[in-house]
Amino acid sequence: MMLAESGGFEDEASEVGRGLGAELLELRGQVKQEQLEAVRGGLHPETGEFLRPRHGTDSIGEDGSEQRKGRSLYDLTFSAPKSISIQAMVGGDERLIAAYDKAVREALEESESHAATWVRLNGANENRATAGLVVASSRHDTSRELDPRLHTHAVATNLTYDGAEGRWKALQASGLHERRAHLTEVYRNALAREVRGLGYEIEPRRDAKGRDYGFEIRGVSLWIMVASQQVA
Repeated sequence: MMLAESGGFEDEASEVGRGLGAELLELRGQVKQEQLEAVRGGLHPETGEFLRPRHGTDSIGEDGSEQRKGRSLYDLTFSAPKSISIQAMVGGDERLIAAYDKAVREALEESESHAATWVRLNGANENRATAGLVVASSRHDTSRELDPRLHTHAVATNLTYDGAEGRWKALQASGLHERRAHLTEVYRNALAREVRGLGYEIEPRRDAKGRDYGFEIRGVSLWIMVASQQVA
């Protein structure tokens, strides 16, 4: 799993991730681009009212133009092993897509448990766990080179609900950054469990230095992977 600041939402319609944050905003299933952009700016997706004490991430410059500042989105990217992409899309086993989606959902649920906000009341300077994330996820099945590659961009807004203070605040994402390795393992373990449950055998994948790079389905040979890239 990779975590980085994001430039924006990709698709007109995205699936909103689970979490009390999304539920409080009544964002479920497929949502519109304008709703996502409203939440990105710290606005309620239906009423347009400001949710945070600080009004969004934009300010007005001396010339009247909008000037963006601060962070507004975080992109959590999940990628399937190459052999799973090949077997799902070239081999036609769509069960693997469902298995992949389930593993991503589990990783996002774990990510939400580490959402926090910054507390500064009464001289405090600490993080407090919150109600979770507001996430719009988009799954893709090809790379930029158009070869089979299952991957998901789960974009979290810079917004979380602080139940202790009873208000929306900016997301403190340091906990997510610190736990990237852990969240990656949650995703990989869930995916391995689902893939084995479908009857596949898997084998570990390591780079030239012996570092863990997850796993591949046993029996999907390298030449098939290379050939699929050439055909695509």
